[in-house]
Amino acid sequence: MVCFTGDIADWGVPEEYAEARVFFEQLAIDVGVTPDRLFFVPGNHDICRGVNVSSWRKLRQAALAVGERGVSDWMAGGRAPFGIKAKLREEVGARQQHYRDWLESMGRSELLAKNSPHGFLGYRVSLELPGLSFPVHIIGLDTSWLAGDDHDYGKLMLTNDQIGRLSSDDQGAPLNGFRLALMHHPLTQLVDCTDARRILADTTDLLLRGHQHEPLADAWTDADRGLIELAAGSLYEGTEGHRYPNGYTLINIITEDNGQPKRYELRFRSWSQHGHWHDDSSLYRSAVNGRLVLSASRHLSKQRNLPISAPLLKSIAAMWERHRKAKSRIFTFHKLLLVKQFAPSYFNAVFESVSNGLSEIIERWLVREVERYTGQTEHLVLNMEDDRTLCAANVIAVDQGAMEVDIHHILQALLADEESNTIKALRKELNTGALKRYEELKRSARTKWPVDEGTIVGEINI
Repeated sequence: MVCFTGDIADWGVPEEYAEARVFFEQLAIDVGVTPDRLFFVPGNHDICRGVNVSSWRKLRQAALAVGERGVSDWMAGGRAPFGIKAKLREEVGARQQHYRDWLESMGRSELLAKNSPHGFLGYRVSLELPGLSFPVHIIGLDTSWLAGDDHDYGKLMLTNDQIGRLSSDDQGAPLNGFRLALMHHPLTQLVDCTDARRILADTTDLLLRGHQHEPLADAWTDADRGLIELAAGSLYEGTEGHRYPNGYTLINIITEDNGQPKRYELRFRSWSQHGHWHDDSSLYRSAVNGRLVLSASRHLSKQRNLPISAPLLKSIAAMWERHRKAKSRIFTFHKLLLVKQFAPSYFNAVFESVSNGLSEIIERWLVREVERYTGQTEHLVLNMEDDRTLCAANVIAVDQGAMEVDIHHILQALLADEESNTIKALRKELNTGALKRYEELKRSARTKWPVDEGTIVGEINI
């Protein structure tokens, strides 16, 4: 499927949508999808700003004064809040009429809000796709209905009712299967950002958005939930076209059998000024050859991607050598890097169980190494969810007399796989000395790997 997160037009006029229809019909042919696999949401440029300007100004001012709760019920069909004329809702909605007419002309009437569970904003389309044992829900959210000038920031609303009615069933329960949300504006530009983010994190699996003309991969978490947000590139032209290279993102979603996401494999593509598409590695240091893998885990304890770099391995090995006679029960050091960075309070709680002297030594070393290496070296992501690798690691562990698989057995299994692209990258990343040191480390460390939620805990000889 193809998802386009807004700004199909520039001024929201029919002539622009006529051109867009030709473009998207050809795009569907080029990528090999039928028109019913094209999904859109409106952007601020899909508003015809010259329509009902006075009504829009009155409604936006009143909406900000009344607040999200009062507006949310009204937008979903309830009574207008006190002091607001009911007709303003339809008058402001008419500013998107050319966009809605275009959806009809594209044969995408199921994307019209009037046909959605909300009735005025957004849509939901549920698909049964070949080869999948679960439904895929496309949840199109309208962040642009209150947009209208160059000062929209902090004045737009999703509303709780729009998110809730589109991302849950008739009984208010979360939808089964994979849930993909689309919208135009970043959550941070909405007046109801806090509530919207929390509800989306509880009821959707992945959020795609646009607006800022630059691709982005972001993850937000709190104590109970998490949300991955991916921003698209642009098809921008004009006086600032040099600032915003045209681009798109290919997303491969790996799920469980019930549709629960495991990870997202991204490929960033950009248009070169020399006239061709290319994989774009400029967005993130870790996006080698334009590729980036994001775990879908909602909690740090479920994270299964371990960053490994040659200098850091050497430093860990040296640190273990210096303190090899000490013994304590702690997380492995690759995990500690993540814990220290994203959950410092939890990190400190872990070290309360470690003897005072050793705790101070380890913490000082870890802080120094994080400052030294984090963000300054290329990292190789080892995917611990690969069944073949885990099976091979178990065989190696049994051969070595181990009771449980540990990180070193997994590394050995990866190294034994001659055909793996991961291993080719690993061999390139780790020099011969580092590999030899890892073999020595393997003999002195007993880091047990319980393959449950991805947590690495065990006894380590350091």
